[in-house]
Amino acid sequence: MTSPISPEAVCPTCSTVGTGRFCANCGSSLEGAICTGCQAPLTPGAKFCHRCGITAGAQPSVAGRLPTPSGGVAGSLPWIVAAIALVVLLAFLGGNRF
Repeated sequence: MTSPISPEAVCPTCSTVGTGRFCANCGSSLEGAICTGCQAPLTPGAKFCHRCGITAGAQPSVAGRLPTPSGGVAGSLPWIVAAIALVVLLAFLGGNRF
């Protein structure tokens, strides 16, 4: 069984028109790759992922593979500090009246 002929593509490196997976002139890939960080398809010749910004072909960091927190303590920390400051202020003002 023969494989279907690939449509012609322009090489992102040398601008040669070719078919197949690699450029016959310079050997660059004519097909897009997959981002290692977010699994988005990359355009041929892309140096960075358009979705997550990771360098094309780079291994994602451990932090890149962890789910992002949905607020949690870090998101509510300013509110906690403000509430404590308000309680201290009210205690100070209330203590001076009596």
